[in-house]
Amino acid sequence: MLLLSVIILFSCAKESIQIIDENLIIGRWEPMQPDIILKNGEEKLTPEKVCDWYDTYTFLEDGVLIYDDGIDVNSGTCGTDLTYELRGRWEQNKVGDFTFFLTRTEDGEEVIIKPKDLYFVQEDFLVIERYVNDPDSEISYYRYTFTKI
Repeated sequence: MLLLSVIILFSCAKESIQIIDENLIIGRWEPMQPDIILKNGEEKLTPEKVCDWYDTYTFLEDGVLIYDDGIDVNSGTCGTDLTYELRGRWEQNKVGDFTFFLTRTEDGEEVIIKPKDLYFVQEDFLVIERYVNDPDSEISYYRYTFTKI
């Protein structure tokens, strides 16, 4: 009976670990319209195209990550904020969690992003879920779906 319990315990733990094939993540990813997930579990599409949500990620084979911050450059035309360039590295740990270690090129400010989740839909779409770090917000997290460009 003890052996059976140990086997079940390890079987369940192993199923919760999702290691991503890192070859799939390599490339430049551009977001589509993100979803908002509220603390009550309700899901909403973002109401309009807001350039601040259109950040791009470039994952390179050697673990280098380039993060380009999206901004409104001309009345609804999205572009990249060249004053907020972030460069660094990405890694996936043994249990499949990702961490992005970035440094702002202008002033050396360090930024660490630990996504809630990162996964693929049909290998064509990269999904990154990011928590909202505001306890007063009704939003729990954002779900960004990216396409490779």
